[in-house]
Amino acid sequence: MLRHVIFVAIFLLSITLIGCGSMPNPHQERVLALEDLAGAQALEAFLEMGVGQMHVESGGELPFRLRAAFYVEDWDPRFDYDVSDGIGTVMVAQPDVDRPRAFINVRNEWTVQLGRDVPLSSLDMTLGVGMADMKIGDLALEHLRFKLGVGQATLDLGGFHRGHLEAIVEAGVGQCRIILPKGVGLRVEVDRGVTHLAIDGLQREGDAYVSEDHDVEGATIDMNIKAGVGQVVVIVQD
Repeated sequence: MLRHVIFVAIFLLSITLIGCGSMPNPHQERVLALEDLAGAQALEAFLEMGVGQMHVESGGELPFRLRAAFYVEDWDPRFDYDVSDGIGTVMVAQPDVDRPRAFINVRNEWTVQLGRDVPLSSLDMTLGVGMADMKIGDLALEHLRFKLGVGQATLDLGGFHRGHLEAIVEAGVGQCRIILPKGVGLRVEVDRGVTHLAIDGLQREGDAYVSEDHDVEGATIDMNIKAGVGQVVVIVQD
C-alpha cells in the first residue's frame, strides 16, 4: 500500500513538472534582491511557491537574492519588503494559478540566496507541488518552517554550529530527506501518518529521537516533523 502511494505521488509530480529542467531558455527571468536591510537589525523571510522547483542556499554578498525563471507570465513572483520594530520582512509569493495550467510543459524555478552573516530570525518556506533543495545549515537562523504539499524535498542543515534552532517540517505526500549535523545537540519529534520513517544517527528517548549530547551546552536543534503519506529519512552526518 505504502509503495503504491509513493509511486502515485511521484507520478503526479513528474506530470506536474515535466520538462522543468529540459528547457534551456525560460520565457522570462527576474532577479529580486535586497541591497541592505534598510535599518533592520534582523531579517525574516517567507517564500510561498505553488508549483515548481525551489532551491534555497546560504551565501552571496547580499542579505537576500532571488532568481526566478518561468514560462507562464502569471507566475512572475510577487516581492515585498517591510521594516517594523527592527525586523525586516521579505515576502515572496507565486501568484495563484489555475490548476489545469499547472499540468503543462512549463518551467518555474526559484533560486534563493540568503546572506550567511545576516541574523535570520525566521525562515518560512511553503511548496505546494514540486521539488525543493535547501542547503541552509550555516545560516544564523533561529526559527525554521518548511511545508511540502506533494513532491520531493531535501533539507540540509549540515554545518549548523551556532545558537538554538527551532524547526518544523510538514511533509504531505512524497519523499523528504533531512540532513542534520553531527556534534550538535539534536532532538527530533515525529508525528506521522502512513509514512515510512528511517532515522540514522539518533537514539529513541520517549516520544523523541535524540543525539547523545542533546542536553549539553552549545548549538542545538529541536525539530518537529509532521508527515502524511510517503517517506521521511533523517540522517546525522559530519
